[in-house]
Amino acid sequence: SFAPAPDPAADPLILAVGRLSAIKNYETLIEALAQLRERPGFEDARLAIAGGTTPEAPDYDARLRTLAERLGVAACVDLPGAVPPGDIPALYHQAAVTANLAPTGGLDKVVIESLASGVPAVVHNRTFLPVLGSDAPLLWCETLDAACVADRLAAVLSLPPAERAALGARLAARVRETYALATFIDRLVSVFEEVAR
Repeated sequence: SFAPAPDPAADPLILAVGRLSAIKNYETLIEALAQLRERPGFEDARLAIAGGTTPEAPDYDARLRTLAERLGVAACVDLPGAVPPGDIPALYHQAAVTANLAPTGGLDKVVIESLASGVPAVVHNRTFLPVLGSDAPLLWCETLDAACVADRLAAVLSLPPAERAALGARLAARVRETYALATFIDRLVSVFEEVAR
């Protein structure tokens, strides 16, 4: 169900998908949006953060709304709450770019879903560098810094539609190559053979 759309989204929508938790660094993303909108040509950029609150931080959405108000971007930050899994593929196709600022560690499946959907993802987690390949300088934020995130978002949003579509196609192909079930099984068999020896 996660596959590139025929054409990239024309709307300058930045999308983040995932539970509303401090580990996702959504504050930095909202700060990056505020900086981005101050740049000529990016005044229409918007952000949607699709995810439900957690029992550990039931008021986190309110804190994010307060931050967006303080930075003057409340009108262009949407927090729709949890989205049913079946609606997620269509949500990716509405976005020009996604952002995932979780720290290096696990493999957050939403990044893989975004890339498989042909939507470039700006990430902070270095675990994704292999799948980003030669496009990593455009998409990876080495530091968790709003200015760096704004730079990466601006770089993707400023690509002509054909170039963004080509980028999305390259990323989707790398995801299929890296995470395809057959490839995964081959790697798993290799590990088992290695252990057996």
